[in-house]
Amino acid sequence: MSGCLNEYHLQFLKLLIDRSCRFLIIGGQARAVHHFTPTRDFDVWVDVSQSNKLIAEQCISAWMARYPLHAPFLPRSLSL
Repeated sequence: MSGCLNEYHLQFLKLLIDRSCRFLIIGGQARAVHHFTPTRDFDVWVDVSQSNKLIAEQCISAWMARYPLHAPFLPRSLSL
């Protein structure tokens, strides 16, 4: 699957995995695994339980700090 993902996608996934965040890849990237038709978008569903929400917020903040050009805004509070 990594052939369909760019460096930014891979870095975000690495943050989620390294911090044990519960998530699910959906949409075009998930479809590409089975039908070999990659898309440029990247859709992720995140478990919004209280403990996982905090992990997800940390991952998003870390990713946005590393790639500010790809993060058009820095929200005061993430609403997951």
